[in-house]
Amino acid sequence: MNIKISPIVSSIVLASLLTACGGHNPKTPPNNNPSFTKTQLNNEGSICLYTKKNNDIKVYYFPLNSSCSSSSANHWSNKKLTANATFRRSLKGSLIEINASATHRRSNSGIATADCAGAGIQTKLLAMTGNHRFEVYWDNHKLGDYSSSKGAIMCKKMDKKGVVSSAPPRLQEYVSMMARHTW
Repeated sequence: MNIKISPIVSSIVLASLLTACGGHNPKTPPNNNPSFTKTQLNNEGSICLYTKKNNDIKVYYFPLNSSCSSSSANHWSNKKLTANATFRRSLKGSLIEINASATHRRSNSGIATADCAGAGIQTKLLAMTGNHRFEVYWDNHKLGDYSSSKGAIMCKKMDKKGVVSSAPPRLQEYVSMMARHTW
């Protein structure tokens, strides 16, 4: 059986196939480079304090209010966390003063790795000698009172306007879990 296809029909079929398969030239080439959003975070995010067995206090800074974010979508620079304990003999108690900052660069590509290394978490250890009561301040904003008794935990969130509220419960769960597995 011999089938003859006219040159006009074969040209139409070929042109249709080329168009369907991307044989046409788009007016604007696709952008394979993702864009980035850059944000300076100064004393905003979440802070958690946890007291170890020996009364030392570990301070955690979660700039994104999360313990899990993709490392391919989140990049950090200029990370800084300071936490200092000042002991007083007055009735007011002692102080813990915290400051934290970081530059965050987020990829807007929509594609991210399934890891948690991009959360930008920072930690600082405060060595204690015994149990103490503290007033905790983050950039001159009072987070609350804290006792350095074994297993004590406090997590607070602060926005860029300085409004203090409770941190997401998953952060307190994360800090408790980390404490059980690393100390």
